[in-house]
Amino acid sequence: MPDTVTNGPITWEMVTGLQGTVITISSVLTDITPFTYTSYYSDTTTPSVTQCTGDAWEYGTSGIWITNGIPGTDPLLGYANHLTAVRVDYYDAPGQTVATAALRGLQAVTPLQVSVATYQGDADCDGMADAWSFPTSAISTQTATRIQTVTVFPIAPSTSPAPTPRTVRARRG
Repeated sequence: MPDTVTNGPITWEMVTGLQGTVITISSVLTDITPFTYTSYYSDTTTPSVTQCTGDAWEYGTSGIWITNGIPGTDPLLGYANHLTAVRVDYYDAPGQTVATAALRGLQAVTPLQVSVATYQGDADCDGMADAWSFPTSAISTQTATRIQTVTVFPIAPSTSPAPTPRTVRARRG
């Protein structure tokens, strides 16, 4: 059954089922002005857009769709503009909610905090550390797996709208 998705800015995308939940947070960093984009969603065997993914269909294809021309961004060709797509995927337990997707959206834009632990040794030579000294503030309660992909676009200029890389089988929330 086809989904009906309203175009507009994307805050997050989520799909959930018995296998688990995937939450995707996408953003664009650019100095191109004006720069406009909207959401994209297609689930069809007869897409209106030519595919570049190896087949001719779009099954649950979604993500950001750039609606204006893109000037050159390849510094090797002398262009000075920058365009970077940032995508953060969270793999969570089944049955997550809109509240979880909103939380993951906040986590995606919050810089990761890193701490260092002191190795306390392996006196019994079992290959496992006997102790680690972690500051209590370093213990996280986040249980999702976070994968962040950053794509920088060194491209020659175009005058027609072009999609950024898209998420397969995700839904806009």
